[in-house]
Amino acid sequence: MLDRGNRRRESDHMRRRTFITALAASSAAPSFATCASSQRLRKKPIKITLLGTGTPAPVVKEVHAGDVIEADGWKVTVGRASHVQPQLECLAFRLDSDEGSVCYSGDGGLSDDFVEFARGCEVLIQMNPHFSGTEPTASYRAAVGSHKDNALIAKRAGVKTLVLTHFLAQIDQPGVRERIVHEIQQEFGGRVIWGEDLMQLTLEGSGLTGIGV
Repeated sequence: MLDRGNRRRESDHMRRRTFITALAASSAAPSFATCASSQRLRKKPIKITLLGTGTPAPVVKEVHAGDVIEADGWKVTVGRASHVQPQLECLAFRLDSDEGSVCYSGDGGLSDDFVEFARGCEVLIQMNPHFSGTEPTASYRAAVGSHKDNALIAKRAGVKTLVLTHFLAQIDQPGVRERIVHEIQQEFGGRVIWGEDLMQLTLEGSGLTGIGV
């Protein structure tokens, strides 16, 4: 049997669930996001952040290699990533601002076009799914790259910091991570960072000044 305190908590739990369900079901209700570590009621209340009313109506513009989007103090350039053409148009992105430049490879391997696209940027974020030599085929490696390819990209492009991301489970392991970073540093003289989920990198006029979460 439930004591009075348990019944009160259970009733409060049901009221909260009913309130949230009603919001989600109502077309006139504002959109919201919830933040809770589990579905069970805890001592801390469920947080609901109102995001606006009505149906979202984003303005979407498809971009292609060569496109440039500019605003006050920054510019995004769309480049070509060497991945699975011609089946898909694969893109890379470069952000230039007064604080510096960040280039994101998207999915793509080593190519002369991408090296030129990333030239001179402070931070290059590059996919690194494989340990070099373990790719299934040569064409697969050309499409996704590997740690030694990324060392060449960073060195040839003259970037200051290489951030590795997009790992497969086989390399996201203790010992393997350290070996990959060490071998990249044998070729590339800049900083090498093993990217993590939710990592935050702070770029200011003097370069990369902060790494955190």
